[in-house]
Amino acid sequence: DEGLDRIYLYWLLSDRWSLSMEGLYEAFKQSIYDPDQFTTMRTPLTVGYYHPKGLSCKLISTYVNQEVIHQSNKENEDFWVLDASVNYRLPKRRGVITIGARNLLDQTFRYQDHYFDSEEPIIPSLIPERTIYCRIDISI
Repeated sequence: DEGLDRIYLYWLLSDRWSLSMEGLYEAFKQSIYDPDQFTTMRTPLTVGYYHPKGLSCKLISTYVNQEVIHQSNKENEDFWVLDASVNYRLPKRRGVITIGARNLLDQTFRYQDHYFDSEEPIIPSLIPERTIYCRIDISI
């Protein structure tokens, strides 16, 4: 059994600034793998800046509270994660170049993602170490 509830609020503060807040509640229960079940509450708060010349920045602060139930014990974990990114939209909307950092403050935590039983490689939503990345999306 899997369930995901989500509530969100997006607010355009001005023509260049945005603010968003979300609440995500995820529940997972099964009997084949360990852990047997877990519940996760995530609340990301995002501040964004958008310049008309194509430059934008985002700062995302996320609070996470998770309870994981194994066959022999129960674990609780709560932590904050800070992510940041700078984007540049290419002329004529030909693509976007992004440079970012996930877990910017290098917080150590234990987090159970629900893709643990997947055979396909999945990029986890939360990583317990600082990760710097660059992404280029091209539109033709």
